[in-house]
Amino acid sequence: MGGLDFFIGRLGVGIFEDTEGPRTPGRYSYMPYRSVGHYQMITVLREGGHPRCFCDTEEEHVEFTVRAHRGYGLLEIGDIERTPRER
Repeated sequence: MGGLDFFIGRLGVGIFEDTEGPRTPGRYSYMPYRSVGHYQMITVLREGGHPRCFCDTEEEHVEFTVRAHRGYGLLEIGDIERTPRER
């Protein structure tokens, strides 16, 4: 199974179906974890905030803002910053 884990702080939130993570603002499919991290992300969104999350690909560290939860397994993402990972 492919996929790319993403986090809020040190807490796991879910796994993107795409192993490259978000590249451009838009909607992205993911499989949520039943976790404190997912609960925290949803709580911030419900309170009107926009949580900052991240994931790491083979080549890059990717940070992004979750703008909205569009239903089960679908996030609206923006403010994407991709930086090369140090080796």
